[in-house]
Amino acid sequence: MKEKPTPPKKPNKSAAPTPPPPRYRIPERTTFLTATMTCICGVVSEQEFPWAFGAFEDTLSVLCQLPCPACGANRYASCKYYHPPIDEEILTVWSRYTDVCFSSQDEDLLLASVEYLPWMEKLIDDPLTHPRKRGDLVCAIITLIFNATPSPGSKWSEAELAQCEILRERAIAFLKPRIPVEMLPHYHHWGYIARIVYPQLGATFDEQHQPKVPEVEAKEPPLIL
Repeated sequence: MKEKPTPPKKPNKSAAPTPPPPRYRIPERTTFLTATMTCICGVVSEQEFPWAFGAFEDTLSVLCQLPCPACGANRYASCKYYHPPIDEEILTVWSRYTDVCFSSQDEDLLLASVEYLPWMEKLIDDPLTHPRKRGDLVCAIITLIFNATPSPGSKWSEAELAQCEILRERAIAFLKPRIPVEMLPHYHHWGYIARIVYPQLGATFDEQHQPKVPEVEAKEPPLIL
């Protein structure tokens, strides 16, 4: 009598290994997120991980390096997950390390939000903030000033114009005493943004998208304490 073949075990989310903890300290959260991962072998598995683990783009890439619970490969056709919103704790962790990011491209555009402005102001003055991340925060505030500057023919309401004027005045008043005019070339932002914002910071804009100041050399934005 032939023995019946044993059916393969169905993978479940408990069979998937837990991602290693990040090499940097992150705030402890009780909330967990779930990533739905589809391997090239066709098996769909789920992986739970702490809320804060999903805050950074480069940290989430670790999930796609985990072995499939069925075939052991780490080649996935898709990996779907919820990207948690930025809060003050996570932004503070981001500010300490140069090897983490929320977005690999145009991070200053992502951070240019009035919601983040109080946190960015606090971190720019924080001596524990890495100089490179301090430069990113300055660029984000410069972009925020640009976004709050009405363009010719804009159809903003009177209330919107008033709110944006208050926002611009606050951001400019914060940056001016901290960023000397001659230091502006150290901060990388688009020329169309510099054309609008540099004059508001007291710098003359020229065709090279830089203020007319003596050339200075620096690999990183200056440390502002």
